[in-house]
Amino acid sequence: MIRSVPSRIELNDATRRSTSIAIRSSADIDGIAACGRVVAAALEAGRGACVPGRSTSEISMAVASVLADFNAEPLFVGLAAEDNSDVSAFPAPACVSVDDEVIHGIPGDRRLCGGELVKIDCGARLDGWCADAAITVPVGEIASARRELLGAASFVEGPARRVGRRGRRRGGARRGHRGGRRRGGAGVAPAPGPDGALGR
Repeated sequence: MIRSVPSRIELNDATRRSTSIAIRSSADIDGIAACGRVVAAALEAGRGACVPGRSTSEISMAVASVLADFNAEPLFVGLAAEDNSDVSAFPAPACVSVDDEVIHGIPGDRRLCGGELVKIDCGARLDGWCADAAITVPVGEIASARRELLGAASFVEGPARRVGRRGRRRGGARRGHRGGRRRGGAGVAPAPGPDGALGR
């Protein structure tokens, strides 16, 4: 049976959204892009806070300040693990992970040292639209092996960005990532543990 394709799938149609790709209007896309720009600005503020001696909570506060300036709601505050009630709800507007913490680190009193790598993950909602992105930031001068790691990550993104454009399926971007990883010599982090909370 052939179904007609609607011009737009409503946001509150949870059943349809879980199995379909929503078709968005130009105004919708503009709203998503506006939220993405706020997230990008928040991440840049977090990048600027990645200096020796700063705490991971100060990085998160820098992110929170930008979100507040744009009246954007931080998506991560209060987010709980769906499959484990023993894990506390996330307390901060950004995940800040240092070195071997893979991702989803909870900001706190830890002070940054030169040579470390910091991952900052931020999500926001603005006018009903959401965006989420992450960056990795070197703190001061870093060792050559760490520069190579950052270079490999950038190398991996190239193929995925080239295939991830309008009219292309998402699977092509995933294949681009895998191919980039093989060529860049990078690996993939193992699956999360039983609590599903990497970095916590």
